[in-house]
Amino acid sequence: MEIVAKENYLDISIESVDKFFSKAKNKSRIEEFLSSITRVEQKTDGVKVTAYKVASNGDINDWIISYKGNILYDGEFSYGNLSNIKNSVGSSQFKVVIDHFKKISGFGRIQNMNEGLELKLEFLMNKPTLSSNYIEQHAIVLISYCHSVVNKTKLQHGIFKSTISKHNDIVTTSFKKMRFYFSQDFYVYTPKLLKNLNSKNLEDLKKYLDEPSEFGGKEEGVVIFSEGFPPLKLQQAYQNDQAARRAIKLKYQEDTQDREDLYWRGVQLRAKHLFDTREDESASLQDQLKELSSKLQYLSYPVSFKRNSTNMMDDVQLTCKQLIIRYLDGNDNALIIGKFRVFTKAHEKIVRDGLFFNDGVKIAIVSNKETKKQLEIRTKMIENTFKEEIKIGRVELTFCTTGNLFTIINRFDDNINTVICGSDRREGYEKQLEKSQVEVNYQPRDEDSINNISATKVLEALSENDIEYYTKNISSNNEELHEQVKQAYGI
Repeated sequence: MEIVAKENYLDISIESVDKFFSKAKNKSRIEEFLSSITRVEQKTDGVKVTAYKVASNGDINDWIISYKGNILYDGEFSYGNLSNIKNSVGSSQFKVVIDHFKKISGFGRIQNMNEGLELKLEFLMNKPTLSSNYIEQHAIVLISYCHSVVNKTKLQHGIFKSTISKHNDIVTTSFKKMRFYFSQDFYVYTPKLLKNLNSKNLEDLKKYLDEPSEFGGKEEGVVIFSEGFPPLKLQQAYQNDQAARRAIKLKYQEDTQDREDLYWRGVQLRAKHLFDTREDESASLQDQLKELSSKLQYLSYPVSFKRNSTNMMDDVQLTCKQLIIRYLDGNDNALIIGKFRVFTKAHEKIVRDGLFFNDGVKIAIVSNKETKKQLEIRTKMIENTFKEEIKIGRVELTFCTTGNLFTIINRFDDNINTVICGSDRREGYEKQLEKSQVEVNYQPRDEDSINNISATKVLEALSENDIEYYTKNISSNNEELHEQVKQAYGI
């Protein structure tokens, strides 16, 4: 599967054939695409795992292995054995990947590979949404590789974040050799190549979907490479059938919401007990996870739920791991969301209060049709006020068009424990977060308080050329910005 370098990160997303050729500018190129196909690869149905080489000592510590940016540690899944893991749909299956790298790390050619190598792998784990009926589960498939530089400050919080230092395109001869090298020395698979069927139309391409997978059953789709085109994917019909995918997922959920809630209450109670009874809260994250793993198997687990005891242990482990990570030094961050049409002293105070009580503050600047044209001036005002805090990483900005809290929270690499909002947003935010561990800290509005400064009133004052009111109520380092604000809002 081809990788695409976008700015400083690795993008392995692939557009579908149907979507690409539904665009007016591409409709006339179908014949060209079909006649220029150079390669067709089967697309496996797994999860993306990253393995990053950091040392050359010949053991598992040579590698950082992560899933969705979260580091997976040797020893954190020791509660699982191979027979139990095969019946799980949870995180203990990652033990297979860790054990695989433990086995190969001492091999001479792997030990001598350059540090900074980042492998993109697909792990064919069992998961609640798995549609492909694999006979051979837990295979590891190489997607691509690059050379990267990691953000070391993130590692202590269990977060893997990297930027590309050297990009390798798999269509080059060197990577074809490397793919063979990886499959032989790393004992991983590479995507299965299919014979070109010389299709005459897009409908003919669906014949590729009938090809059997080398892991049993049929694959979720194929990736088609054609000269002069980006790689495009073609998927089985069920991959885009939300009802079918939901039916698969329901196999692992309780029949009623009350039963499902009861299950998760049991998970949370066990996780909280393990969190509260840690022997050394100052120990490294890996050591705390090893301790957690050693205790998990001694708890009692009910047998009356659809999920088996291994699945429940996985859910307890993940929930407790999230709790531990939340309270690591530097990981107690707050989130503030708003349009910030003008950044007032009230806004500034809320952020500074957040910095006093938390390790850092994340600011999400929301735009809609009415405010998107003023994004530049809104951003500039916040950056002017918190220039130093942004420089050292205590304040971080993101931009969004949604009020969905989970979407916004997931934009940040760092952990967020608290969402700070006004009393008018409290109920809605608490509803969104009721099943999470994120708390809502609301600021009651006091008519006589600095917190009652209205952005609307500041803009109205500017429209009346009342610069004194603007200066009195605007945030630090923005007093001289009134003409730029007026221009941005057409006042």
